Amino acid sequence: MPFQARGAWRYPQCGTEDPMRSTALRDGLCKLNGIDAEAYLRHELTHIADQPVNQIDELLPWNVAAQLELRV
Repeated sequence: MPFQARGAWRYPQCGTEDPMRSTALRDGLCKLNGIDAEAYLRHELTHIADQPVNQIDELLPWNVAAQLELRV
């Protein structure tokens, strides 16, 4: 079995080997839902620590779009 590095540097990548891909995915989902990607990321980072694991889907862009300022 080949060596696989593990550590904190992998977590921000959301399970993908390419962090730019996950960033583009998040930004695309925000655009589809009409919200600002920066506002969504700020909301996600401030609320994720208090969110129970079984309710993490409540932080997805289409679920928080009504709470965030809509894009003009």
